[in-house]
Amino acid sequence: MLAALVYGAACDPTEVIADLAGVDTSAPLSDTALDTAPAPHDTTASVACSRDEDCAAVAGCCYTGACSSGVCVARPKLDCCSVEGPCAVSSPLHTATCEQPCAASGCVKSLRLGDARCDEVLWRLALDDEGLAALSTMDARSDDRVGWHLSPRRPFGGAPSLHAGDALCPTYHAGPLDASCAPVAPEADTDAISLSLLTPTVTLPADVPALATLWVWLEVEPAPADGASGYDGVELSAVDSGGVVRRLWSSRQTPAPSGVWTPLLIDLSPLAGLDVGLRLAFDTVDGRANDFEGFYLGALAITTVCADRRGCPEPTPCALGRLVDVAGVRDRLCVVAPNDPARACAPCDAASDCETTDPCDVARCDAGACTVARTLTAECCTPRARWPGPPSFEEPLDDSWTITSDPEDGGAWARTTVDARTGGWALRFGDPDGPRLSPEGLRASGEIWSPSLTVPADAPALSFALRLSTEWDGAPDGDNPAGVDLLEALVAVDLPAGVSLPPAVVWDSRAIGGTTDGAWIDVTVPLDAFLGQRVRIGWRFDTVDGASNGGAGAFIDDASVFRRCPAPDPPPAPRTGRPL
Repeated sequence: MLAALVYGAACDPTEVIADLAGVDTSAPLSDTALDTAPAPHDTTASVACSRDEDCAAVAGCCYTGACSSGVCVARPKLDCCSVEGPCAVSSPLHTATCEQPCAASGCVKSLRLGDARCDEVLWRLALDDEGLAALSTMDARSDDRVGWHLSPRRPFGGAPSLHAGDALCPTYHAGPLDASCAPVAPEADTDAISLSLLTPTVTLPADVPALATLWVWLEVEPAPADGASGYDGVELSAVDSGGVVRRLWSSRQTPAPSGVWTPLLIDLSPLAGLDVGLRLAFDTVDGRANDFEGFYLGALAITTVCADRRGCPEPTPCALGRLVDVAGVRDRLCVVAPNDPARACAPCDAASDCETTDPCDVARCDAGACTVARTLTAECCTPRARWPGPPSFEEPLDDSWTITSDPEDGGAWARTTVDARTGGWALRFGDPDGPRLSPEGLRASGEIWSPSLTVPADAPALSFALRLSTEWDGAPDGDNPAGVDLLEALVAVDLPAGVSLPPAVVWDSRAIGGTTDGAWIDVTVPLDAFLGQRVRIGWRFDTVDGASNGGAGAFIDDASVFRRCPAPDPPPAPRTGRPL
């Protein structure tokens, strides 16, 4: 019976178990001691009751009186002790000291650590496509841009982290956002956000403690000053094979510092021997005050623990130990990470030990750790041009290109030999049957989209050669609010499945008065808002009406996404005048 009490049933504080009053829990217990322990009241007589207050006479040091079905019963206090000193607890993977006799949780637990099976990785989240595919994710509203996605905005260890927030902007506001990512109507009530992910099931060892380790970055709605509930937060729970959910940590009860990478350690020993998954949930409760950056997960692992984790090793240039409180027990264990967890760290003895990836990188060995800085100069910089195929459109477009137009319109996008800046081919929007935008009386509109490409990570830009002949020929005018005969350059970010987002207009032909008057010009558009992202490049043309559509159309050639390199310094001016 003792084993069931100390190591089993006592884990459930709502279950009525044996009376512990009078038992000295500072010494090892035995079944005999438990069965013969004296009670302060006559346990043979039933005490009638209508409420818990009627059962005061049944209360003792480590149990309270409770009214159940009209009869007083003794209800134990979880992890209670009666005498200061060592005490028994409800898990064999803990040791404990009685710090507050006769109080629930007065028997303060620590992990029972040894050297067997220690530092064994039971499961670790891989933040890549394969690792994310192993997670079960939930999004209460999949029709907005807020969800789980990898993001380079808050890197961990130099790699993207998993963000619960907007797919592009540093917010989890679900309403419309402007070009600067600010809410269009910040005071308007929007949809509440409810996101969760569940890890694969892991069998926790029954004989050694297990620990969940997380690195989190949080910027969410702060707790109200009046103490009211119902504000944004993150929770970690364990879900066993029977579907029982046990909350392990909540940012509402144990807040993490805002705006910094923070390690969390969670004791999983109470679940020893069970098959469990870890569930992370981000919930805003309502649609108000959601214009914060959100929640990022940099790492998540389940491991066993070594006894030497109660101290930290000597620091190295790339490894600094810090003692971190373990949620669920009175314990502190060492977590080792670089001084700046966001960055990858490489040790070095000299700058030559440091890896660089670009001719413009300059490496230094600072205090035993590599520091690499990139400065673009005309001498080292190369454009690193990227385009899916020849930029001059000399080859046919394959199925990875997307062309859309209204079949009833008079114009469409296609390759053409009518005119080209380089070689013999270019893209053209216009009437395929004649040198005009569309037949008289017909409106013409359409889009063309490239395959996906990766935008350079520094100083990126889109360039293309343009010849534009429209109804603005001979009288260019940038004042065109209706968008008549308008050409737009577009960028669409590759998004997770189920997330839709209108493309960004990065340039339009009002910038040149709506025409090039039949000449070829070069257009360059910065793409700094899309650093390092996978995108598609597109062009959209719309005549808006069916009148004055006799222009030859829009011609695109020599397209490229590249890195903008500084221009070389001009040569010194020649000296003039007589020598001295």
